[in-house]
Amino acid sequence: MSEWLAFFAAVGAVWMDLRMQKVRNWYILAGLAAGFLYRLVTGGLSGIAGFAAGVFCPVIILAVLFLFGALGAGDIKLFAVLGGIMGVRQVMQCMLWAFLLGGALSLIIFLSGGEVRGRLAYFVQYFQSLFITKQMRPYREDKFHGSYIHFTVPVLMSVLLYMGGIFT
Repeated sequence: MSEWLAFFAAVGAVWMDLRMQKVRNWYILAGLAAGFLYRLVTGGLSGIAGFAAGVFCPVIILAVLFLFGALGAGDIKLFAVLGGIMGVRQVMQCMLWAFLLGGALSLIIFLSGGEVRGRLAYFVQYFQSLFITKQMRPYREDKFHGSYIHFTVPVLMSVLLYMGGIFT
């Protein structure tokens, strides 16, 4: 049952992200409520502890990526929902697979979109600026706007791997 709950949470998030460029907070709250109820019914009081650990683990781990602008708040909140449903170990594996799949998708976009030299130059300039000014700013640049992925897509792909038993 947790697989299906995670699947529906991820599918809805992808739909919202592709349609509106964000995952709405009401959807995240509904997912957290569903995860809480699921864990309460299936695990009692220890299920609530597992729910809390699963929710806060991705938030703490992924906060740095958010600060750099490399990951959106909606993506982190989606992982929190999935963590509440799946548990800590499974959400950690889900995050790993999502980043691997997201990296593969990004590489395909990077190589197929032309502008490889321009993107590499921007990458180097970004880190030079970071070390010189010691100020973080979002990584995205407008001229490469169409070259980033909606990270909810590889998250959904990772959930599908979870459903298929690739990790449990």
